[in-house]
Amino acid sequence: MTVRDYLMINRHFIRGQRVGDWPLTLNACEDLCPWLFAFGHTNYARWMPVFLKDMATLPDTLPSVHEAFMEGKFVVQHGDKKFSLMALDQSQEHSIKFLKEDSGSKGLYGQHEEKEIIKLSKPEVL
Repeated sequence: MTVRDYLMINRHFIRGQRVGDWPLTLNACEDLCPWLFAFGHTNYARWMPVFLKDMATLPDTLPSVHEAFMEGKFVVQHGDKKFSLMALDQSQEHSIKFLKEDSGSKGLYGQHEEKEIIKLSKPEVL
């Protein structure tokens, strides 16, 4: 395997995430396994095969979750543009960054409506 192969696998993973293609994302994860060992990412190298095994049994153990993932519900969309889907954890990071920009989350507590929004979204953001 060459660095070019690694870059192609990364592109497949990113594309799978950005377009909501579950099989492509899983294939890219499987292809990444040897690279995780090669780069010394011990925890990822150890747990990626476990994750892949769990996902392989997902249609039998949790068919409704598998169907949702196949429909692209393992990612969220932040805009109307094509290729703008992102993983849930990445979405949370964007939300936190948004809250910290400008006046920060402190500036949001000025009005009653904003207090309600923070109260409702706080468990999702933190």
